[in-house]
Amino acid sequence: MSLIRKLAVIIVMVTLSLSGNAMSTDKKAVKEYNKALESVKKGKLEKAEKWLLKALKRDASFYEANFELGKIYYTREKLDEAEASLNKAYEQGGKNAIESLDYLYSVETKKKNLDGRVKYALMKVKMLGADATINDVGRVDVLAVTYAQNGQMEKAGALYNQLLQLRPDYTYAYLNLGKIYMISHQSSKAYPLFQKAVDTGVDNPEIDYRLGGYFHDQKNYDKALPLLNKAAKTPEMRENVLPLIINCHLELKQYPEAIESCQAFLKEFPSNKLTKQVQETVEKIRKGMKEEAEIKAKKGKK
Repeated sequence: MSLIRKLAVIIVMVTLSLSGNAMSTDKKAVKEYNKALESVKKGKLEKAEKWLLKALKRDASFYEANFELGKIYYTREKLDEAEASLNKAYEQGGKNAIESLDYLYSVETKKKNLDGRVKYALMKVKMLGADATINDVGRVDVLAVTYAQNGQMEKAGALYNQLLQLRPDYTYAYLNLGKIYMISHQSSKAYPLFQKAVDTGVDNPEIDYRLGGYFHDQKNYDKALPLLNKAAKTPEMRENVLPLIINCHLELKQYPEAIESCQAFLKEFPSNKLTKQVQETVEKIRKGMKEEAEIKAKKGKK
């Protein structure tokens, strides 16, 4: 055998080893599969389905045929059959495995099955690992939020914990899981999550607000204030943040700063339900400062 022919044989062998079971070894099954693809191009899905079923009868491990059959079932609204075929394509581990999971997710969406969507979205992130895109990870995040919006806090929390096991770098999972714990009155569990969100290095005003709010509720005003001041630099956060900043200044007896924050709140949010309370706070602070000044003046005269 010439050197060129030997090299050609080696290249073919390497290609086969890399592609694995890329196509059925049953020639008749492959022929029927190709006829199915031709039928799909012509829009004859029922005929394509029959060809694929024949191909799979010859070779049940023919994953391309399972994948194409699943797609046809999906298009024809035969959702249970689509799920069965696409699961086989995924389990057989061919080149269509990831795409099979995307179709399976779509099947569960059509079925309006939230648990099913969660199952396949998580499977995709797990399969891709570090290669999972922000859209793949974000999809799981959205599903967890959907659980929370439906009042299924336990399921939402469990899903975020699963996501964090797969992607511990995903900041919003820490943030949203922390918010779930806050809603569930488990603030002691929320704080470490907000702190981890900060530790991931992402500059996020809501994380600053949540962590600052936690310290505020724990009466740790010195720690709360820098975080809340940082969050207040974001315009859409100010209406929620300023009342906490005002209270921090009051508790720390920083009265001029408290008045300044009150005035900012009254100017920016005159229709807020807290407006009257903030106005009363300003008056009390000024009255208190005046009385304190008078006491000091009397002591000075003595």
